[in-house]
Parts: sequence; C-alpha cells; structure tokens
Amino acid sequence: MQKNKLYTIIMSLLFLILSNKGIAQEQDVFSQRIHQVSVQIDSIVSHNKDLLKKEIETIEKSRASGEITLEEYEAMKMSKSEFYAVEIEKAITDKENEIKDILQQKIDGNLKPDAGLLQSMEADLAEKRTMLDVSYNIGINGVNDKKGEFELAGTGALEILGRTKIWKNNPHYFINYGIGFTGNYLKPKNNYVLIEDGNQSILVDSGRSLKQSRIDIGTFRLPFLFEYDFASSSAVKKVHPQVPILNSRQSFFMGVGGYIGFTGHKSITQVVRYEEGGKEYVDRHTGNRNINTFLYGVQAQIGYKYVSLYFDYQLSPLFKSNPDSQHIYTIGLKISWFNVLIN
Repeated sequence: MQKNKLYTIIMSLLFLILSNKGIAQEQDVFSQRIHQVSVQIDSIVSHNKDLLKKEIETIEKSRASGEITLEEYEAMKMSKSEFYAVEIEKAITDKENEIKDILQQKIDGNLKPDAGLLQSMEADLAEKRTMLDVSYNIGINGVNDKKGEFELAGTGALEILGRTKIWKNNPHYFINYGIGFTGNYLKPKNNYVLIEDGNQSILVDSGRSLKQSRIDIGTFRLPFLFEYDFASSSAVKKVHPQVPILNSRQSFFMGVGGYIGFTGHKSITQVVRYEEGGKEYVDRHTGNRNINTFLYGVQAQIGYKYVSLYFDYQLSPLFKSNPDSQHIYTIGLKISWFNVLIN
C-alpha cells in the first residue's frame, strides 16, 4: 500500500514538472533524481522480500523435520512477516522524505544533481569510443588517361565503417576502417567499345552510332582513414551546467587515408545500346578484360556532421598490361545513414 502511495506521488510530481514551462535542464535533473529514488524503492522491496523468503524456507524445513510445533511454525512465520513489513515501511518513509526534499529544492530553484547522477548523466550523453557508421556514397568518376578516351559518369558505393577514437577521451582524433562495395561506371567517348587485343584492353570504334556505351566495374574495398574532428566548445551538449559533453560529428571534420580492394574475375560488364533496322538492341558482355583484380588508392574527405565531400584516386592501373596507365578517380557526397554506438 505504501509503495502504491509513493508511486502515485512520484507520477504526480513528474506530471507537474513536465507540464511546467521551466528550464529543460532542471526538468531533466528532477526526472532523473526521482527515477533514482524509484529504482532504490524497487531494490529495497525486492531485497526484503528475498530475505523473508529465505527465512520462511528455513522455518518450513524446521517444521518438516519436526523440530518445531505447528503453533511455533505459525508464530515464527507471522513474526518474520511483520518484521520485514516494518523494515520496508521504514525504508519507504525515508524515501518519501527524500522525494519531499527534492521537490523543495525544485521549488526553491536549488535543484542540483549529486555526484552519482552527474557521472550517470555523463555516461549516458558521452559518445562511446567506437561507433559503427553505415553510409551511402554517390558521385561522378572519370579516368585519368593520356588519350582522354573516357567521359565523366556516375558512381555509387555502400560502406560499413567502424570509427574509433585514437585516445579514449579525446573527441578529435579517429581512425576509420571497414568494408565497402563500389560500382564504377565508365563511359567511353565517340562510339568506342572495349576489346581485348592480346594481353591488352583497348578502345576501338564500334563502327556504328551508339545510344550508349558503358563499362561497369564492381569492386570490394577495405578503406582506412585518419580523421580529425573540429569539435569545439560550441558543440558542447549541456543537459546541466555541471555536465558539459563534447562529442564528435557536431560540426566540421576531415579525413585522409587510402584503401585496398579487389575485383572478381568476371566483375567487368560492357553495356552497348544501339539501333538497327528500327529496333533497339542491348549487348552485355561480362568478363575480366585484363582488368587489375587487386587495386589500391588514396582518398580524402571533408564534411559537416553526417554529410561529407569525398575524393579518391586509384593508384593501381585500371588494366594490367596496357602501355599507358589509366587510373579511376571519383568525387562525390557521402551520407551517413545512421551511427551505432559499440563500446
């Protein structure tokens, strides 16, 4: 009964403070301190019930073995039940007084979190050391080649990255690492198509007017970057003046690094679209085309919160044995879908 009464008081006080248009920081401290008292009440009741249960079990064993009479058994059970009921009553009365004290502090404007609550609030608000970031990249890519045989085309990528603070309590320095899948779309100029000539891959005129000539390349990558976050006092979260929390990705950040990756033996597809005799045809040819299956490159990014501008350049040649090296480069936007705290 006392516990139900206390919960009624708690809920009434919570309703009062949430309907008040006072300072949000003070509301949060008030709610958390009331919640702490509620948790303590649950713990007290549960603890005393467990003690009573053990006492009753001991008494029942004594009765079963014939050590005590039925009258002694009933009297001992009653005595223990009354004892723990009084213990619970005393503890709940103390907690009622604590709630009244918290309410008075609220009324007087002197409500402050205690040391334990400050630590709890800081732990809840501060970001963890490692976070999981899922992002989608969209942009344009081209090919750096001496002959200028490619136009700019679209590209897209999906990445799953871990982001870990190099120093646990420093929100400025991170290392990013993970896995990603990238789809590069290369667009040859002037009705050209890609063919294999011995151990080389070259572009030649198709001999017809093409509506589309495109080379699709899928790659798996393992990116790694060193990131600097420009976290400053302007990004400090303050649920209470005594709890300033400085987290990353609240303003600008930048990163530099590289990647390694690979393509499959049949990870390049040439798509050719053309008209002939009034009909449209689409030819698709999938194969290796002497492409480098192992690749590596450099990358950089600069962003604000969860959107960044990125650039990467593939240092490994596109094809294995071509006399003139061709290198894919990309510029685009990276959008983080969500961040998950790990530890």
